[in-house]
Amino acid sequence: MAFEKRRPLPTVVAAGESLNLLVHVRAQVPAQVEAIDVTYTGAGRTRSVRNSTVFQIRDRCF
Repeated sequence: MAFEKRRPLPTVVAAGESLNLLVHVRAQVPAQVEAIDVTYTGAGRTRSVRNSTVFQIRDRCF
């Protein structure tokens, strides 16, 4: 998926499909982003990932 294509959230990712998530942060005052929280649902379970660098969501995480 190209970065220029936007998808509404929440979104559905098909089995075998990869999805790049690009996050834009617009601050009203100087700010520091320390981590990103992502909540996702798969195989009937909801999981949350918090990471300050790179995170990957894979089926085996369930």
